[in-house]
Amino acid sequence: MYRCCSGVDRLSTLPDALVHHILSFFDMKVIVQTSLLCKRWKNLWNSVPNLNFHLGFLPRIGKKKKLIHFMNFVDRVFILRDSNIDMFNLECREILDVNRITSWIIGAVGQHAQELNAKSNTSEPLELPYNLFTSNIKAMKLRSYGNMRLPSSMSTSERIQSLYLYGVQLPNGNSNGELVLSCLVLETLVMSSCDLKDIKVLTVSAPLLENLELSYLRTNKDGSSKFNTCNPNLKSFTFVSTEYMDCCLENLSSLVSANIDICVEGLKHHMGKEACAKFFIEVLSGITNVKSLTLQTLSVEVCLFSAF
Repeated sequence: MYRCCSGVDRLSTLPDALVHHILSFFDMKVIVQTSLLCKRWKNLWNSVPNLNFHLGFLPRIGKKKKLIHFMNFVDRVFILRDSNIDMFNLECREILDVNRITSWIIGAVGQHAQELNAKSNTSEPLELPYNLFTSNIKAMKLRSYGNMRLPSSMSTSERIQSLYLYGVQLPNGNSNGELVLSCLVLETLVMSSCDLKDIKVLTVSAPLLENLELSYLRTNKDGSSKFNTCNPNLKSFTFVSTEYMDCCLENLSSLVSANIDICVEGLKHHMGKEACAKFFIEVLSGITNVKSLTLQTLSVEVCLFSAF
């Protein structure tokens, strides 16, 4: 127990709200250990609003045992909690059991989490639960080091305001192969290295969308993928591509900044310089009245010299 020179126990006098705020920045394992600092803190760990679970790469010796211990620890935290949570944050580079990850996400949804961040690695496909995008979650970041597939409910979420997707597989489109993202209150959408191979047309039409970033999307092998966007409130647009997509950018009247990078070194071997230049111009044709436009030098060079 910590006491100052006057003998006053300062830790025990801190308000619960302040203690919760301080502890919310620490990993859950550290938070549980703080229960030893003073009697009043004994049970505070199970009402901390932010749950952070981190596990980096483990040495080969004893790896299996440590992984089991980590998964059991996360299970116990959810079982023993007695209050709702604000944020669930899972970050693990080691391979975890998909059923355990699913149960934790369901647990976070059931405890009315407002924010969910998950970076996971799995050897088996991880099918995220349908109610993930029908829950109270407003902010979500998902990064897959294995095979993570999103449910179809992501396209019509009514509460998601910011969505960051890295290396995940998008759900299948409709009978025509089209996936329409029409989330009503979505303001920020970032998709990087996501798998669109089962989608012929990706349409983003969120009425409140202000920030859109699409980079290194994995498209159909036959080059038939198409991207449509119609977002009158869009202010920031970033597009980085190493694969061809038929782009249709419409009604970007509020656009303030745009960053375009067509990675021609990866494209020209398959398409040729003229086709790369056509793709580059196709993207630019949908961007008008923008205040700040950033173009990568190599893309511009290919566009200029393709005519010679």
